[in-house]
Amino acid sequence: FTGLPLMAATYAYAFQIYFDFSGYTDMALGAAALFGIELTDNFRAPYLATSIPDFWRRWHITFSRWILDYVFKPLQLSWRQLRGWSTPLALLVTFFVCGVWHGASWHFIIWGLLHGVYMIVSVLATPHVRKLYRGLKLEKTRVLHVWQVVMTFNLVCLAWIFFRATSMGDAAYVLTHLLSGVGGQVNTALAQGSVPGIVKTLCWTCLPSRNAALGLGIALAGGLLLGGVQIWRRRAILGRVLFEQPAVIRWAVYYAIVLFMLAFGSWEPSQYVYFEF
Repeated sequence: FTGLPLMAATYAYAFQIYFDFSGYTDMALGAAALFGIELTDNFRAPYLATSIPDFWRRWHITFSRWILDYVFKPLQLSWRQLRGWSTPLALLVTFFVCGVWHGASWHFIIWGLLHGVYMIVSVLATPHVRKLYRGLKLEKTRVLHVWQVVMTFNLVCLAWIFFRATSMGDAAYVLTHLLSGVGGQVNTALAQGSVPGIVKTLCWTCLPSRNAALGLGIALAGGLLLGGVQIWRRRAILGRVLFEQPAVIRWAVYYAIVLFMLAFGSWEPSQYVYFEF
């Protein structure tokens, strides 16, 4: 595979691992709530983060807090005599440990170190970048917010390539072929001359069969639904809002959720991605 199919796979994996991990931690939160135990949220819409530090405040929050308290802060304090180098070095070692924790393989280590470099650049560049934004009158604008979200998401997806790969060779292949043939694939799509034709050509470029196209459609519908729920959760406590509704509405929602799962659920035996860590 080259070009667009590899891009599609990279973005798809970003959502696969998020829904997989966030899904089973939501089950843990719900199971605990049945016994009156309130656990902390483990995700807060991480792909809407505006920077890599913001991403790690939203992604796998319990792990992020643990590694901050027990790895980063002790290292930063013990290396404070290094002055300006204490924070960058502590960040690099912390994310090296993060990579090794996921697996003692080079592709996991590179994934961790890449996030460490992201964090270091963010910490060192933030004051200068803010001055630039103020000078361009972009600070706190919607355009800047969207730009930051898009850039952060793409940096995270770039790192996911190493995380998903089974070897450094696989990661190197994806990286070196990610843009290969994209121009030709896009030109072929644009030659269709209509929006439906362009979309159809792009889809068939990335998808090997009709079943794959159907699966993608279901995944996109589910993703949009879950995305809407995430945005709603930021404004209200869903359980409380639902419980305040009449019984007819509550049970209609319950049945709709069950029917959605029966219609579109995957019933083949499978293992959660994060169970291997």
